[in-house]
Amino acid sequence: MDEEITEEDLTEALKEMHTYMDITTGDLKKIYGLALKHARKKLLSPKASDVMTADVISISQGSSLDEAINLLTEHHISGMPVVDQDKKVIGVLTEDDIIAAFTGKRRNGLLDLFSRKKEKIPSIVKDVMTSPAITVPPTTPVYEIAELFTRKKINRVPVVDEQNTLLGIVARADIVRSYEKVRP
Repeated sequence: MDEEITEEDLTEALKEMHTYMDITTGDLKKIYGLALKHARKKLLSPKASDVMTADVISISQGSSLDEAINLLTEHHISGMPVVDQDKKVIGVLTEDDIIAAFTGKRRNGLLDLFSRKKEKIPSIVKDVMTSPAITVPPTTPVYEIAELFTRKKINRVPVVDEQNTLLGIVARADIVRSYEKVRP
């Protein structure tokens, strides 16, 4: 049953409202079409749990920056969740955070990396991480995560359960791969 809504259907629906509405059937048809588009987008979008990486590289807030840099380099990642002893997410550590620790500035180039004196550089993750972390539940649609990345200017988001326990992580590459699977 893939029938299109007709103007007659809309007229009857307006009559059933039993109140005056200053709206035409054309307006209503346009609203219906937009609502249907948004509903389909929501229903057809994969969820965070469908695209996340479950085997997440994470670090504790008491770890050294040297350890953090080694993990990022060894695993070819640009950021990771910071977790407590119960795997609850308390922050995120990114390359930007580390560069900022070296330069004293956010989102500055590597050229300033060596201009700071070594004694001013923090040495543990807690002093450098971004906290609180922006997180999402596993049921979050991928399109909402993509919008979150754009709005908050972030590149990854930890996926957590109701107790804020780390379940996985969704990165930009995961979103790109998900679009490849669902595009017509």
